[in-house]
Amino acid sequence: MPGEKDVKKMLGQKIQEEALKTYLYSHTAFYTTISLSYLADTFDLPQSNVAALVSSMIWNEQLSASLDSKSEMLVLHRETRSPLQQMAIALADKIGQMLNENERTANAKMGDADQSREQRGGDRREQQQDGQRRGGERRTRGTGGRGRGRGSNFQSSSMGRAY
Repeated sequence: MPGEKDVKKMLGQKIQEEALKTYLYSHTAFYTTISLSYLADTFDLPQSNVAALVSSMIWNEQLSASLDSKSEMLVLHRETRSPLQQMAIALADKIGQMLNENERTANAKMGDADQSREQRGGDRREQQQDGQRRGGERRTRGTGGRGRGRGSNFQSSSMGRAY
């Protein structure tokens, strides 16, 4: 295949860039600063590519940080929550817990009802399946097996005859 080496090299670089993004998303809580040279060495990428990738993440608001070009460091910003935000998060957690508990209770009640329905209707289903296996009769609705017609009592208004 022509250009196979170039495609593999480009694919490897894209994978390394996505690994760097994933690393930054998952580990920023543990750092206050990260050296760009450390990231470049760790992910085997040129430092210019690391700086460009980090800059684009900052620009797109995917990363709360700033680049210090003088020291070549990524300075991560801690987002502190106000007391109101902390209370809102706690309230959302409590509501989620209540919702889960209500769902469990409803499932328990519906599960009991479903089980009793299955026990009552289970015998009928078995009988129906047995009848079908034995070649049980097929019932039609008065059409004599000719499909779903108008029924045997239908009168034509123009002719006065039953069809």
